[in-house]
Amino acid sequence: MPADDYRRQIQGATIDLDVLGACADRYGVSMTSAILKWLELTPQRAVLVMSQNGIVQWACGSESGKWLSMHLNKRLANVQRRPLPAMSATRLDTDTNVDRLGTPIDARIWFPQETDGMVAREMRIASDFYRQTMTLLVLPPEVKPWERDKTDDDDDGLENTFDRFVRNGQPPVR
Repeated sequence: MPADDYRRQIQGATIDLDVLGACADRYGVSMTSAILKWLELTPQRAVLVMSQNGIVQWACGSESGKWLSMHLNKRLANVQRRPLPAMSATRLDTDTNVDRLGTPIDARIWFPQETDGMVAREMRIASDFYRQTMTLLVLPPEVKPWERDKTDDDDDGLENTFDRFVRNGQPPVR
């Protein structure tokens, strides 16, 4: 999958499993390989999640989504793998094996630390033969704490260094 040709194939397209499936067909590779290549090339925040029987087996994120995938790969305190979120489309929509275009969902369903109101797109393909589900999550760009709109004067626990020194009894010396 030459990177330049791959970029031309997806240029200007809204990424979904149909677009990535066309790339898989073009290069004669699996859908998983085509998605992993896209994750390698994209600036978008995205995560591929492989699950089996409602349990996350592994996750891989794009460069800007790597922290999200690390959250999903992290084992629980009892050393067990993380279950799929109960309210995820992958878990709820078990009557259909394929959602190639994606379902808009609250990003906090998968990633509780995300900003309130952030919408992610959840796409999935379930394989009865392998008893696995491949879920692709595409999120909007990350909103940094300092970029969030403030509706009040509350700093949400953030303070600048000058204020911290003054609060700790170290007034400025001039």
